[in-house]
Amino acid sequence: MKPKFIILLGANSMITPTLFSDLIPENNVIISHIPANNSFIYRAVQSIKRRLHISVHKQNKLLENRHFSKTHQYFVIIADYATSSVHFDKLKKQNNVKYVLLFFNPLSRPLALKASQYAGFFDLIVTIDPEDAKQKGWMYYPQIYSKTLGSLQQYSKTNAANPPKAYFIGYDKKRGQFLYNISKRLEEIGVEFTFKVLRGSVVDSNYDTFSYLSSPIPYEQVLADLAQADCIIDVLQPGQTGASIRYAEAVCYNKILITDNKAIRDLPYFTEKYMHIIEDANQIKREWFSCANEIDYHYKNDFSPRCFLDMISDFFSDSSRSEK
Repeated sequence: MKPKFIILLGANSMITPTLFSDLIPENNVIISHIPANNSFIYRAVQSIKRRLHISVHKQNKLLENRHFSKTHQYFVIIADYATSSVHFDKLKKQNNVKYVLLFFNPLSRPLALKASQYAGFFDLIVTIDPEDAKQKGWMYYPQIYSKTLGSLQQYSKTNAANPPKAYFIGYDKKRGQFLYNISKRLEEIGVEFTFKVLRGSVVDSNYDTFSYLSSPIPYEQVLADLAQADCIIDVLQPGQTGASIRYAEAVCYNKILITDNKAIRDLPYFTEKYMHIIEDANQIKREWFSCANEIDYHYKNDFSPRCFLDMISDFFSDSSRSEK
């Protein structure tokens, strides 16, 4: 009998529901995502919900009033974004219900640090940050990404005759100066670029090569932008050591990746021909872009959340056998 999964994604992330979209057809999976009280985020999440047929539940009620049949094995996966919306003191522990805490953020971020206070409640803790996993003894799982939403075929492709183009999207988060140096280097070597930078609550920078956004854009627009790009720029946030979603996008959509994240050397699909690790913007070379139209990482769909759920199920099956 197939185990049942309940996945709580919380309210703070707009991209997280798309990471799990591979699971939508599965009849043994419930995905819950609560939109925040921000009107833009609410509309965006409702749009995602309609497109993916995701049921939006009140997360406390989903667990507190849940009747867990004793004939099934249940896995409740709670993202760090979602811990603030769960009343842990009202949840009942049962032998056939295992709770998993999934960190998408490094502990250097206040959101993740706050979520870590509930660590003692969980049967398993998983993080996408290798340094946090090492320091805390948690399970490290490098990447979750659904390519179901990610077919770029619906968008017009980059014309091979056009100049190469690089793309960045994200919040400044104290990365502005390095990103600006990268943009000036790209300009110097004749590579076109689009850097879409979101302003936070504090204006971190004001650089003339950036296209500033006042609010996040739908992920469909990010995909449309990626279709026009040959290269993805990825710069770590302070305190981050795990791979970002940009790594998965590069692999899934066969893009050049330029990043300052040395940890990608240990990840599947890393190849020095297409992925370049830099410490200084002046290291970027024009010849890196010559292979843009021949890239093929031969992606095997192993970032899919289906693989993640299989790992969770196998982990507890192995643990159960070792206890006997």
